[in-house]
Amino acid sequence: MNNEIKFNSDWAKFFDPDGIKSNLIRCSLFLISYELLKNSIVDKIKDFYSIGFDETGLLYSEDYK
Repeated sequence: MNNEIKFNSDWAKFFDPDGIKSNLIRCSLFLISYELLKNSIVDKIKDFYSIGFDETGLLYSEDYK
């Protein structure tokens, strides 16, 4: 019986509108910070290996590949 009460309490907490809103905000902030960090690391490495540009776009050295 105690497990059933805990189970129902967990589901009620999961579907609580304030809890859902809070979790969605946290998840979106995590994803934004992850993407910003990933892009800054990748772009800095790409910029380091950039050797110029032509009409098709940026050119990268063979070491980058």
